[in-house]
Amino acid sequence: MQVDAPLERLAYPEFQDLQPTFVESGLDEPYPEEDVTALADNIVAPPATIQASGQQSASNKALGDLDLTQLSPELALRVQAIMRDQSSEPATPSTPTSAAVSLTQHSDRYQGQLPALNFQMHAFSSNEQKRWIKVNGVEYREGDMLTPEVKLESIKPQSSVIIFGGEEIEIPALYDWKG
Repeated sequence: MQVDAPLERLAYPEFQDLQPTFVESGLDEPYPEEDVTALADNIVAPPATIQASGQQSASNKALGDLDLTQLSPELALRVQAIMRDQSSEPATPSTPTSAAVSLTQHSDRYQGQLPALNFQMHAFSSNEQKRWIKVNGVEYREGDMLTPEVKLESIKPQSSVIIFGGEEIEIPALYDWKG
């Protein structure tokens, strides 16, 4: 049996310009200051502690009051040795925070200006000489020019930083920027 379905003609919809949909999160806002003196009054010192011999660094002082009496003597000595070794190691230099602009969050700003970049391969290594990416079918290393106006500044574990128009732009690994 065949049943006729009603046919209805609708007006073609009118489309407007696309609006950016990225919403800035409030995570960059600083946390409110807590009263440190009120917190310090609540700290209770352990009844008996084993102190590591020698001088302790500032980072180790917080662990210097650690109660090791519940551990076996051998394990307590191992913990103390590790704490001493860490205090004698030089502090690793902290990497400066990147001031790069995220391309995924600010794509509207670079639309029609930044040339098309298809990030096809991304190889990060702790050895800087072994880091490379493949963009638009060509392999590049840090410091190479991707185009006459785009320089590959650095390769990070999950992204790459380029310089375009004097600005650092962070692009996720394996991202296909259409330009």
